[in-house]
Amino acid sequence: TRDLEEMKRSGLGGFGLWNTHEGIPKGPVKYGSLEWWNLVEHTMDEAERLGLAMEMFNGAGWSATAAPFVTADKAMQEVAWTEVTVSGARKVELQLAEPKAVLGLERDMKRDAKINQRYYMPREGLKGQFQDLAVYAVPAIPKGQKPWRLKNWREQAGFDKLKGHMHPEHRKAPKSQLLRQDQILDISEYMNANGLLEWKAPAGEWTILRMGYQPTGRSNHPASHGGKGLEIDKMSAEAMDFYWQHFLDRVVGIAGDRAGTVFQNILIDSYEAGHQNWTAGLDQKFVAMHGYDLKEILPILTGRVVGNVDFTERVLWDYRKLINDLIVENYYGRMAELCADAGVKFAAEPYGRYGNANDYDAAGKVDIPTCEWWAYAGNQKERIGEAKLAASAAHTYGRKVVSSEAFTGTPQRIFESHPGGIKGQGDYFMAQGVNKFCFHTWAHDPYEQAPGLGLGTYGSRFDSRNTWWPYVGAWLEYLTRNQYMLQQGEFVGDVLCYAGEDAPLKSGYLYRGAEILKDLPYSYDYAICNTEILMQLRVEDGKLMTENGSSFRVLQLPESPWMSLAVLNKVEQLLQAGALISGAKPSSAPGKIDAAEREEFDALTQRIW
Repeated sequence: TRDLEEMKRSGLGGFGLWNTHEGIPKGPVKYGSLEWWNLVEHTMDEAERLGLAMEMFNGAGWSATAAPFVTADKAMQEVAWTEVTVSGARKVELQLAEPKAVLGLERDMKRDAKINQRYYMPREGLKGQFQDLAVYAVPAIPKGQKPWRLKNWREQAGFDKLKGHMHPEHRKAPKSQLLRQDQILDISEYMNANGLLEWKAPAGEWTILRMGYQPTGRSNHPASHGGKGLEIDKMSAEAMDFYWQHFLDRVVGIAGDRAGTVFQNILIDSYEAGHQNWTAGLDQKFVAMHGYDLKEILPILTGRVVGNVDFTERVLWDYRKLINDLIVENYYGRMAELCADAGVKFAAEPYGRYGNANDYDAAGKVDIPTCEWWAYAGNQKERIGEAKLAASAAHTYGRKVVSSEAFTGTPQRIFESHPGGIKGQGDYFMAQGVNKFCFHTWAHDPYEQAPGLGLGTYGSRFDSRNTWWPYVGAWLEYLTRNQYMLQQGEFVGDVLCYAGEDAPLKSGYLYRGAEILKDLPYSYDYAICNTEILMQLRVEDGKLMTENGSSFRVLQLPESPWMSLAVLNKVEQLLQAGALISGAKPSSAPGKIDAAEREEFDALTQRIW
């Protein structure tokens, strides 16, 4: 109550309720307990009494969507396998091992099992969760040869996030390590339920792959005491519904008829939950989307080259595209639908250094696109790209508010932030399109003991215990006036930059002077759009218009060798309607395409360029 009253007195308009633990002693109230829920209701009651707007993070910690009640079958999944080499021309009897659980403990993040306990659930509790997909036999790599892999095969196979537009591999794989499709033998029928393989192997050396999927083991971090659990499956709408029913539905229930007024939105923070490259039934979804069977060539996900490098990269493109679409629709999209049904807005920082989504596609599902920047931090360049992502989503989808996690303090200078030192940074990000600041952080102080319970060494301290707080009113008034004005009207831009069709695609690299618009003077403004917005564009009096009324003078195409037939047809249509378009001729349509599609691509590019 005291904290909220001080917020009101100082002129703040609202607050976000964040349940996290970072260097804070364990308190008397357990997260998720009845007493905790009563305190949530009390907070909402006080917000109503004081006329403050309230938002709430979607779960414990700052990333991402997890809880103790999430079961292994509803958790994030990844492809996993074991392999062993055998000699043929004989009957092979072999016990095939399952992969070790929670492979990322040693492999990902900090690559240290002790440090990674922060990001993962214990391995012991996730043993026995491996689900078989198939058992394959493929020709073994000739003795004396090192395995040949695509340079970024882990990213292409969805085990990490591609950083920018993907360019084709120009090296050629050795012929001795190329797998023909007819050399990939599905021998699943010869393994029993206990993993015992009995197979009459043809002559030669064979590698046996037992392939399936299992939970990644990723958890939310840094979760409040009692709030840590498995991250939900980001490709499954059912998993999102399960999470909503067990947690967020109760939050909305407490709000009651205050949903949308006092309790205004639910926030998902930046995505830091790691990769996910499988979900139950993904193989059937792949056939439905792309028209061919991924399981016939599933060893392609182990880094092996099937057919040739070009064919392999095209299949992996199709694979990543499906993963992206499932995450965008079933995680971000489903959350947006559930929030809308509950009468609240969905806010999100729809980006991250990890994960498998195209940030621009994810941002399109968000009611309040949000970004972040850090006070006194060193390299803030990626924050520019993330701010332009949020602003661009608002400009192209007709959202009025571009929110932010503002002035997150760097650990080295956590108590040094003050308005005179950070005002210029705030002005800069308003110029990038941000029009709402959510200060990071107000330190909770239930014990009246300065400096309060902050987020460990993170966050600038915006609260009444700061020595300069009594003098902050003029700056807050300045920000309020600016943000109100910036939320009015329609965006008029000079250049609309199409982000491209890559999946995943990281927004931090796409901003003026970095990967795009390197020669665009700073007197011109721009936005970035995804494929959905591109397909909606129309031309009026030579200007490119979005459905919500934003306008642009030039369309800039991505610096990518790939462009689909659907996008090319749209580009031709816009050209014929009088649009001004800039961009280099692409080399090919992405994904696995046939001869007729190649011919259509050549004809389209010849006409356009």
